[in-house]
Amino acid sequence: MSRLKTLLCTLLFILPTAIAQAGDDNLITDAPQPIPNKHEGMILNRPLAPSNMRIYFLYDASNSDCIFTLRDDIEYISVTLEHTATHMMYFGDVDASDPVMHQPLERGVYHISCVTDNGAIYAGEIVI
Repeated sequence: MSRLKTLLCTLLFILPTAIAQAGDDNLITDAPQPIPNKHEGMILNRPLAPSNMRIYFLYDASNSDCIFTLRDDIEYISVTLEHTATHMMYFGDVDASDPVMHQPLERGVYHISCVTDNGAIYAGEIVI
């Protein structure tokens, strides 16, 4: 009887995890992805806390548009996208009056780097 209980308890923990992982592969989200400000170095020999200084990225696949939500103090950004699997690179410029870069992109993971008009660097990874 205890073996049966052990088996049932194990299945109760493994089955929901397997279902959740299988569902994540097909999940496509339209929510903007944050690109945090990239800080260099250490202060007082400890890592910096995560910054709330971000810009947001959203890809509109139907129009092949990279849409950015810029902070109020940013007028212009220079964008670099690199597909991590193929190492294909894309470059573009975006300004606050029209924060859209027209660029067809394949599905996958990209490393994105944005340099603002005041020299701040925002970088991270996004999934398309």
